[in-house]
Amino acid sequence: MYTEVVPLVNLVSVQDLSVTVDVDHDRSSLNANFYFKGLAACREFHWVGTNIMLESAQFEVVTHTKRCAEISVNLTPATRDLKPPRSFIEISGV
Repeated sequence: MYTEVVPLVNLVSVQDLSVTVDVDHDRSSLNANFYFKGLAACREFHWVGTNIMLESAQFEVVTHTKRCAEISVNLTPATRDLKPPRSFIEISGV
């Protein structure tokens, strides 16, 4: 079995997080392979343990993506004061 990490980002979740914590999160700091929208915010947190289809490829979702340090950078003042993964967990209830 071939195993590779393929980060996915729900842009609706990013927008919801931005509104909730009142900080504009820049998509470019997320470094995903696939960006999508059209699902409810944070719905992707419930995919662990399921299979999803992207075009003709099937993926097994085995865990949440661990993020690198750049995700905590607030690009406007160029400071490391954001904590998006914790914020996502708090918002989603996962």
